[in-house]
Amino acid sequence: MTKERSPAERRADRLARHERILDAGLETFAAEGYRGTTLDEIAVRVGLTKTGVAHHFPANAAVKGGFLTPGDAATIVANARKSSIGR
Repeated sequence: MTKERSPAERRADRLARHERILDAGLETFAAEGYRGTTLDEIAVRVGLTKTGVAHHFPANAAVKGGFLTPGDAATIVANARKSSIGR
């Protein structure tokens, strides 16, 4: 029988996954540029589905949908990283 994880363990897992997504996003933007970056590529780098990435960062759909400029995308990633530190 598997032991149920505590809320603190689940939170730690969520935060670690969140950080992995941020890192993959930054790596992909750096390697591929704004136009070359897709949610699919970020998801592959992290080992999640595109839906899994969007679950953590719903605004990414807007980024790749062309609703934001490349500068806005960089700001979102930077701000998300800052806000994840305080969680």
